[in-house]
Amino acid sequence: MSEVDYITADAFGADWKQQARWNQFLSFTPVARSHTMKPWDISLDTKSLARIMAFGDQAHENDDSAKPPDEAEIARLAAMHSQKLPTAENSIRKILGLRYRLLPYLYSYAYEQYRTGYPILRPMVLAFPDDLACRYNRERYQYMFGDAFLVAPVWADLNSMDIYLPKGYDWIDYWTKKVYHGGQTISYDTSDVERLPLFVKAGSIIPMEKQAEWIDPVVAADPLSVDIYPAEKPSAFTLYEDDGVTTRYESGEYATTAFQLSEERGEISVAIGATLGEYKGKPESRRIALVIHLPQAPLKVMRNGVAMHKAESGD
Repeated sequence: MSEVDYITADAFGADWKQQARWNQFLSFTPVARSHTMKPWDISLDTKSLARIMAFGDQAHENDDSAKPPDEAEIARLAAMHSQKLPTAENSIRKILGLRYRLLPYLYSYAYEQYRTGYPILRPMVLAFPDDLACRYNRERYQYMFGDAFLVAPVWADLNSMDIYLPKGYDWIDYWTKKVYHGGQTISYDTSDVERLPLFVKAGSIIPMEKQAEWIDPVVAADPLSVDIYPAEKPSAFTLYEDDGVTTRYESGEYATTAFQLSEERGEISVAIGATLGEYKGKPESRRIALVIHLPQAPLKVMRNGVAMHKAESGD
């Protein structure tokens, strides 16, 4: 927690499941990279690495399962891929697609870290110091990624994991949208290799880009999609943007946009402030799509005090 700003690791697994789980973890670290396109398909010395980076709590010094895949294993993996069964490729494509969409969120927290020193990746004891269950590094297999996401990487070949959800908040399973009350430990199904255990803290405001296959740092997200998870407590998020290339932000060339979320008497309010600041390439205007996650459809939607009509299918 001290003076460790950007955390990452080398993505290198002894088999395709390990590789899938490694990349899920890396996608929710400040820096994500993989040195080899398909290390599970080529003859790499995974046995030596398995002794160093044991998948689980014990080293496998005499384990022959870490050998490079033979022709039969490669054929089996190819058959799985053709049947659209879980594979490392499917898992990595899914999780990297989500990371790319989250770049506005990640970039905003990178600026907060630069300005305050508060890290993007936060141990539970740092994020929830008043929760006794998070003290003394007891929850060492989970962490917060920014303020919104609780990440619980699958650290072994497990079909279930115990995950602690801090008290004082509701937590939403990112994939299923199931809501859990905080202050409890749940047993989570981890049998699906393509699913990283990922929870959103209620009250979160998460800016996202549209789906993309690559990163273009000089193109601002348009439309900017903002995922909103209402809660009784008011919350806020400040979107940070700059030219994405230079260090001119150090001399004040950047812009911020404030979002505020509140709920009173069953009415949810989202306020979007004016974008403050200038930088080269800043768009003159931009569309913002609010995606508000609710248990049921609202009775009405107002914009600047005026009721909006419900769009018909295809509008």
